[in-house]
Amino acid sequence: MAPPVENARNAWISVANGVVGIALTQTVFNGVVKTLRSYEASVLAGSGVVWTALLAIPILGEWLEWRQVAAIAVVLFGVLLAQRRPEERAAD
Repeated sequence: MAPPVENARNAWISVANGVVGIALTQTVFNGVVKTLRSYEASVLAGSGVVWTALLAIPILGEWLEWRQVAAIAVVLFGVLLAQRRPEERAAD
């Protein structure tokens, strides 16, 4: 059983999450998969936890602690490392 929705604001947040957080995100992700390699798309999807934390600021009025900011930096650094490709060497 789903928890009760207490007011209209909470109902709109749930609707926005369904439309933006799920439908729009999946549509964009499906378009991205057509242009990126599978491992790149996987890395992009893995960074979704960062956006969840960042969206908590305007939606819930929360603020990130320094540890959360540091964790976001580590995740984004990992995403950048995964995108790095070795240089091609010219054939002699």
